[in-house]
Amino acid sequence: MKFIKNLYYLISGFITFAITKKNSEKSYQAFVKIYSITNGLSNIVINFTFLLFDKISFLKKNNKFLPNINEVIIDEDPKKISIEINKNSYFEFSKKLDNKICTDILDYISEIDGYGNRDVNNKVRINNKKEDVNFINYWESDLLKNKNIQKLSVNKKILDICKYYFGTDPVLTNIGVAVTYPTNEPRTEYAQLYHFDLDRTKWLKFFIYLKDVSLENGPHKYIEGTHKVFSKPYELVKKGYVRVNDQDFFKYYEKSQEKIFVGSQGSMIVGDTLAFHKGVNPSKGFRIMLQLEYASSLFGAQLENTVLSEGYFDNKTFLVNNIKKSKLFSKFIFI
Repeated sequence: MKFIKNLYYLISGFITFAITKKNSEKSYQAFVKIYSITNGLSNIVINFTFLLFDKISFLKKNNKFLPNINEVIIDEDPKKISIEINKNSYFEFSKKLDNKICTDILDYISEIDGYGNRDVNNKVRINNKKEDVNFINYWESDLLKNKNIQKLSVNKKILDICKYYFGTDPVLTNIGVAVTYPTNEPRTEYAQLYHFDLDRTKWLKFFIYLKDVSLENGPHKYIEGTHKVFSKPYELVKKGYVRVNDQDFFKYYEKSQEKIFVGSQGSMIVGDTLAFHKGVNPSKGFRIMLQLEYASSLFGAQLENTVLSEGYFDNKTFLVNNIKKSKLFSKFIFI
């Protein structure tokens, strides 16, 4: 009976989204519960339905007129990268983001306010950090004022990887920078325990280290292949969208299955974070990471629109009118 009820909320939420482009909390919770019950099988059906809807929609937005920018040197073929992600959950790029770009972004965030410990009212700057702050985030609208972050967000190779993986044009769902400092123990609110993401039906996250990250600085970890249907132990997935400590988690996996992403400045990976993953709490120093998230659709969890003024973008480079009409920036409101 509960399954039927959740299925009703999911279908009605899907129809509401198709008409209004708005998500409901009931629909999202039903989406998560059905994923857990079916151990991921439901996502295949939902993604197929979205792709079918996308192909028959005559009014759909696309990314055809976006600028052709490729300042990130990606040697590998986007289609092959997509295949690799589908097989192993993640892909590590052989080339790194140019140090000059990383330094420019670091210099930029050092001059703007972030907010500490997930509290948007706790304003803080990286060079004037309060002692009790061990995690800093930044407002997306501020990050998008940086020209290099703008260029990364519309990077042709990045968008091609997403398009191959989704089977449709991507939408930009999040840009974030996280600065992580040492804590006495892993913190669930900072995603430092194993978990899987489930905000959308299909998505990819690009993680870029803006400074060197060693084993001591809080590297990203994941379990290869656990984004696939039936890949998660039912004892874990039936708990729903929760974070699991290592003691409980490694009852179901061997420690040798854990992949660790360490790297120098500019190192970059892309992953389907439906796979189990976490960020390690640093034991020394700190980690600064840029994250770009793209999805096949905005359907899923409720998402706050980011307001941008037209003056954010250089019209000569970005053709603002095309960006405003693109699927890529459909989460954003331009004023």
